Amino acid sequence: MREKLINEGDKLTLDKAVEICRSLEYAQEQLREMNQAQATGSTVNAVRARRNTQELLDTGHNSSVVQLSEGLKPDTAKVSAIKEMQPPRNKAEIETILGMVNYLSRFAPNLSKVTAPIRQLLSKDVDFCWEKTQMDAFQLIKDTITEPGQGWPEAKDHCPPHIQAYWNYRDELAVVGGLIMKGNKIIMPKVMRSKMLELVHSVHMWVEKCRRRVADVMFWPGISADITNMVLNCSICLQHRNSNHREPLILTEVPDYPWQFIGTDLFTWENKSYLIVVDYYSRYFEVKEIPDMKSHIIINRMK
Repeated sequence: MREKLINEGDKLTLDKAVEICRSLEYAQEQLREMNQAQATGSTVNAVRARRNTQELLDTGHNSSVVQLSEGLKPDTAKVSAIKEMQPPRNKAEIETILGMVNYLSRFAPNLSKVTAPIRQLLSKDVDFCWEKTQMDAFQLIKDTITEPGQGWPEAKDHCPPHIQAYWNYRDELAVVGGLIMKGNKIIMPKVMRSKMLELVHSVHMWVEKCRRRVADVMFWPGISADITNMVLNCSICLQHRNSNHREPLILTEVPDYPWQFIGTDLFTWENKSYLIVVDYYSRYFEVKEIPDMKSHIIINRMK
């Protein structure tokens, strides 16, 4: 899904980003339905939900790993198993190891390149020969898998500087389909944030409307401040905002005596028409029912 966003390039619109995000949200909902069905023993619902979430299941998601309330996290048992495993002694053991590695590959997208020297040994025309190249790749796999399995440190200061801004949201983050998510919102990469801000403000809405437009779609630390800064410094918005001053209220002078100045209006209530006359001096008013709103009738009633 990350590739879908990136591949759109300059053609990416906010509506397209929303569509991609909604498709992920739908898949998550289907996955939740499947997990609930499995928990209650409902086979029919589980089969239907499994069919709708086949794309997610093909990447190794299951009810023991997908925890929507906590986000998608690597199974610590499988991480520990890979960390402690010994080098394979034959092709069958390679397949077992690669199966476990593929299960956790979503947490380390570059693993396919790392495992290439080992996967080469699975070719039919290649004899099993475990050499230094394979051993180096094997150790790198273990180190790479172990690292994403460690999770967040105990203190914000122990985080790398570039992710400290996410510390307060750490319990809401998950990796789904190659995307980092905060709940159902996409964490937008830095290289795409300017483009997203332009799309959000493309029709020059004010700050609050821009914020509401992205509230359920995307997120990054400081997004509200970035939207405010963008809108307040938009030359087009500044030009039109300065030319649209509110007209000042026109105060009505207090008359010198009753009925010197009056106000009138017509209104309908319970299918009947009425004429109201208000004295500006005393604020006293009179209401008269009229058969219709023809001018001569109104003139006579005014008299």
